[in-house]
Amino acid sequence: IMLYYAPLLTGITLATMFFTVFIAQTISNRMRKYFRLQQIVLGELDGHVEETVTGYNTVLAFNRQKQSSEEFRKVSAALKTAGIKARTLGGMMGPLMGFSGNMTYVVVAVAGGMIFATSLGIFLIPVFFVITEYIAAKMGILKHAKKKTTADYM
Repeated sequence: IMLYYAPLLTGITLATMFFTVFIAQTISNRMRKYFRLQQIVLGELDGHVEETVTGYNTVLAFNRQKQSSEEFRKVSAALKTAGIKARTLGGMMGPLMGFSGNMTYVVVAVAGGMIFATSLGIFLIPVFFVITEYIAAKMGILKHAKKKTTADYM
């Protein structure tokens, strides 16, 4: 329907939708990298703690408390950095998708106004708004369709 009544407006709408998908894919790839790193560093930290606790007498016998504590701080700092980056990118996803949807709405409104001023009837603009919102909602559903588990990041 969109393509039949206003091919230019359809092209603009699809371009903004592809832009939204590109943004989501880019952020997801970066976010996945940091979540994977977080899991790797968490495993290192867990291994260090387990070895230190089970071999506590050995650590005391060789006077390695200071080195063990320093290694713990170093690995813990790496875990903190990876976690902050992963959660920051993860927290950006929702607002960026909302912003992208709003920008799609604005672009369709401006382009529709320009097209209306030249040739088409005003009835097409609300139709495009409804269709654009419908498509954006379906994209949101698809985004949440597959829940990621920790195993997906390994």
